[in-house]
Amino acid sequence: MVSKTLFSVEPDPEQDDYDTKADIGSSFWGAGALRDAVPWPGSTYIIVDRAQGRAITMIDGRLSLESDACATGSCHWVCIENKGWFGFRNTASGKYMGHDGRKNIYAVKNHHQAWEFFVARPCPDGGYLLLTTHYDLLLKMRIGDDGRSLVTREEGGTVWEFIKV
Repeated sequence: MVSKTLFSVEPDPEQDDYDTKADIGSSFWGAGALRDAVPWPGSTYIIVDRAQGRAITMIDGRLSLESDACATGSCHWVCIENKGWFGFRNTASGKYMGHDGRKNIYAVKNHHQAWEFFVARPCPDGGYLLLTTHYDLLLKMRIGDDGRSLVTREEGGTVWEFIKV
C-alpha cells in the first residue's frame, strides 16, 4: 500500500498504484518526475521503499526512512557509475551511500569505492533490490529492525522504487 503521507493525493482505485504516467505526488517531487524509473547513471532519484512509501533521506548526516522526506532532510540521490558498479551520491551532502562492514548502511564517504558499490536487481512485480558488495558476497539492502535505519543481509531485501526527478 502506498503511504498517504508521501503522496499529495490518494490514487484512484481504478488505476494501478505504480502507473508511471500518473501525476500522483507531483507537488512532492515535481510534475516532471517519473515513477518506477530504471536507475541509470547521470540521473537523480528519490529512492522509496515500495511497500510503505518512505524515502531514503539524509538528516543531520544520518540515513533514515522518512514519509516527509524532502521536508525533513535531503532525499535526492544522483546515480553514478564506476567500474560498472552503481553508486548513489546525496545531492546536498555529496556523500555516497555505502556500508560499514558491520552490515549497516550509511552515507559518510566522499568517494565511490568497493563498499559504496551497488547493483540494482529488477523484481518480477516491479521495483528493485539494491545489492552491495562485501568481499565476495552481494548483500541485500533492507530496512533495519527499528523501521528507519538501513542494513545489509544475505536474505530478505527491501523492494525500492526509483522516482526520477
